[in-house]
Amino acid sequence: TGVQTCALPIFLRLRVSDLDVAIRTLEGKQVPVVSTGGVPVTLAGANGSQRFAMMRLPDNLFLQLVQAVPRPPAAN
Repeated sequence: TGVQTCALPIFLRLRVSDLDVAIRTLEGKQVPVVSTGGVPVTLAGANGSQRFAMMRLPDNLFLQLVQAVPRPPAAN
């Protein structure tokens, strides 16, 4: 039998404490952001927001960086 390939993109998800620093570091190594518009995306959820950036690694794999954005304290 031959080698089977997967048609779905393969990606690695990493949680980071500072998404902007991680992006700058990787862009300096020629790893581009390929998220819509070339910028991070923020998604709101019940437990706070998260910022995401999808980046394309040199071997054509994808790296998804995720930063939790805590909810602001509730007003009294």
